[in-house]
Amino acid sequence: MPCYLSAAAYDQEVPDGWTAVKDSVTDSEGKFIGPMGGIYSCLKKANEDGLDGLFFAPCDAPFYTSEVTLKLRGYIDPETDAVLWKTADGRLQTTFGWYSVRCLPALEEDIANAGYKILRTIEKVRYRIIDAAEADLEEKLFMNINNMEELLSISGRAR
Repeated sequence: MPCYLSAAAYDQEVPDGWTAVKDSVTDSEGKFIGPMGGIYSCLKKANEDGLDGLFFAPCDAPFYTSEVTLKLRGYIDPETDAVLWKTADGRLQTTFGWYSVRCLPALEEDIANAGYKILRTIEKVRYRIIDAAEADLEEKLFMNINNMEELLSISGRAR
């Protein structure tokens, strides 16, 4: 199965067998727009490669396991354009999900209108929300780490 690595502002080490996809979306000031840009760029590449959609997982989720994706796979059907997890705090985990290439027009519309929030785009497609707790997934699987302090804190080695 093809695997893509979204690369925006940073040089990325690309695992063997993976394809680096350069994030092609920037705002009016030339800055990358975040997760929406990566999702859009990878879905565009998937569409070019003849794929129906992609599973997404963020690179800053140290506790992510393939179980998250394997369980999500069971909820995909031909009538659904996106499948996302909802965690106990009520948050939709937009970067842990499955998106069909059918989401591309909605993404393009929001990008053209500088609406860089995936939650807004989701409302324009046929989506399904799956409760992570009901799927027996631990909350920590969805934790993201944004800096060294957070990483050291969760590993018990705070400075």
